[in-house]
Amino acid sequence: MSLSLSPFKLNVYDLRISAGELGVHATTLSRLRKSRYVSVIDAEKNERTYPVRNLMPNKNDYLEIAIASRLNDTLAEEAEEARAFSDDEIAVRTGYARRTMTKYRIRAGIPNSRERQKAYKSDATLKYQIPINFEVVRN
Repeated sequence: MSLSLSPFKLNVYDLRISAGELGVHATTLSRLRKSRYVSVIDAEKNERTYPVRNLMPNKNDYLEIAIASRLNDTLAEEAEEARAFSDDEIAVRTGYARRTMTKYRIRAGIPNSRERQKAYKSDATLKYQIPINFEVVRN
């Protein structure tokens, strides 16, 4: 049995609650959360190390994962159709603003629709995806 940490199965963690209890500012905990890791040992004695932020996702983390996941679904649809969608069409299909879709596409190094269309014509098996960074960081 392997350990699966789906961000959609975790609750959003509000750092302000812990910060208030500890008597520190939430931004202090936020900085700590970014640079800490936790080791988890599964039933087969396999140890994996995860960033603490993966175990305590905040609203922005969850939103980024949700956007990337929806965009990946849309990119998979366009690959199946072998027809690149424009950023406007991707926005309509995902329900997010065009500028948001463009930002995530560019950040992931995914080319614009014209370039993707050329790529689909030359390689029908090509699929573009945005990596969702919610994985083990080191073993």
